Amino acid sequence: MQPVTFSATENFSRQFEKLNPEQRAAVAAIEGPVMVNAGPGTGKTQILALRIANILLQTDTHPGNILCLTYTDNGAIEMRNRLLKIIGPPAYSVKIHTFHSFCNEVIQDNLSFFGKQSLAPIGDLEEIGLYHELIDNISTESPLRRYRGDIYYDMGRLKHLFSLMKKEAWTPDHFLERIDSYLRELPVKEGFFYKRKYKEFKAGDPKTEAIRKETEQMELLRAAVSQYPVYNNMMGGLSRYNFDDMILWVLEAFEKNRNLLLDYQEKFLYILVDEFQDTSRSQNLLLNYLTAYWELPNLFVVGDADQSIFSFQDASVENMLELRKKYGEQLTLVSLVNNYRSTKNILTTAHGLISRNTVRTVSAVDDQPLEAANPLLRELSVAPVIAMYANSGQEAIDVAIQIGQLVGQGISGKEIAVIYRNHNQVAELQAMLEEKHIPVNTRRRMDILQLPFIENIIRILAWISAETTAPYSGDELLFKMLHSGFFRIPPIAVARLVIAVNARKNSPKENAYSVRRMMEEATVPVPDLFNPPTGQSVKEISRVLEELISVSGDSTLQQLL
Repeated sequence: MQPVTFSATENFSRQFEKLNPEQRAAVAAIEGPVMVNAGPGTGKTQILALRIANILLQTDTHPGNILCLTYTDNGAIEMRNRLLKIIGPPAYSVKIHTFHSFCNEVIQDNLSFFGKQSLAPIGDLEEIGLYHELIDNISTESPLRRYRGDIYYDMGRLKHLFSLMKKEAWTPDHFLERIDSYLRELPVKEGFFYKRKYKEFKAGDPKTEAIRKETEQMELLRAAVSQYPVYNNMMGGLSRYNFDDMILWVLEAFEKNRNLLLDYQEKFLYILVDEFQDTSRSQNLLLNYLTAYWELPNLFVVGDADQSIFSFQDASVENMLELRKKYGEQLTLVSLVNNYRSTKNILTTAHGLISRNTVRTVSAVDDQPLEAANPLLRELSVAPVIAMYANSGQEAIDVAIQIGQLVGQGISGKEIAVIYRNHNQVAELQAMLEEKHIPVNTRRRMDILQLPFIENIIRILAWISAETTAPYSGDELLFKMLHSGFFRIPPIAVARLVIAVNARKNSPKENAYSVRRMMEEATVPVPDLFNPPTGQSVKEISRVLEELISVSGDSTLQQLL
């Protein structure tokens, strides 16, 4: 391992001098438990990198004895790059991981203990097949069993439930106890009893119908939880795992093998955690195991309870409150108050909104807006405008008009941004801007299976499958196929075809008539000066489709495509 050089010391000193007093306090506090309350744009990543450098400069700690846990892969990469600029090559020896990649390394370094040599991550198609098999084998007496409609309707819910149970390290028994407790308390919960006299009911009487419906939902949840161990056994039978499993395996290993746990407790003398507010229960349990060896561990967490963006995964402000409760006055608290990203108006407006939260780590005395500290932004004084619309369509129209006006004033589109929660919210807006010939650049993951071209391909394959299974059963698919861009047949011609088929079906002698049969019996139009051959007549399309059905039996899927 290359030592930290004199130039690294200079780099650190130069960067340290640029910090504000609160940031310096965070970087300098290298011993004992430390919690930094850091809002957006306050330089969280920088202080983490500088604190690691400070530990290496102030102590004789080996870089490999420092563990830095981030929430995302991008966060780990950014942390490594910043540290590299400060201390150089020793940065590669510092253990910088996401929680999942750390657990994966623990497993890979102890394969003999875990016995997972033959395991592989489960693929998307494999996972779908596994859930289908799970649902197919659900007891006929289970409330989860569906006999009509989409029998796999609950697949997404089951997947979300099982993932949540793994993230929070909840056992089925724990979950079932919580359900029982919830049902016992139901008659006195808000919304399940009458607050005042209503018809024949007195104030305080239970709402029988509301309780019945809620009980049905809880029994449905109970049935779903009971499938959790079944699913895990099926995964084990296939020698497959997903990322959530890795943390549970390491937690179980640390609980059962004290020597393994001691190895990691003694190895990591300093532990740093970024985005602490977004850690789940299983991730917190992992931290508890790693730090339990020390009465006052060198644990440094950075978080902001006001931006717990993953609260839907049960990550919440409670993590930070519990840490304060655990170490009390022995916990060093630092609050970063200078924001280098936003204007004063933005920060004041954001604080006015977030101050209404009932669960926060900031005391009433310290609850002040972040300070706008970037000198390049001090001259900007545009105040945020809150606009309300009757519906999403009106909102899209107004935003499109505003963007059009800005572009008309000569402002480059590169200077205009629309921030939104998910891509579905801006579909209307994007269509309107494209109609105005205003270029739009969005960054999104594209599912090729949802592209119209691919959907048409899949529809043709589904039609071939239907017709080879039950002849003349794919008329609905065929009707949609004929309207695709693959077949340049006029929509009116398709409409006439369907009308003709329906007329034949109404005849007692032709009740098995179909669009496919009508197309096959059609005549080829005679080409002339006014009707040149197009290769897209009903008869010609029929020949292509019949050929596909013919070769499908002797072809692989790839060959058929």
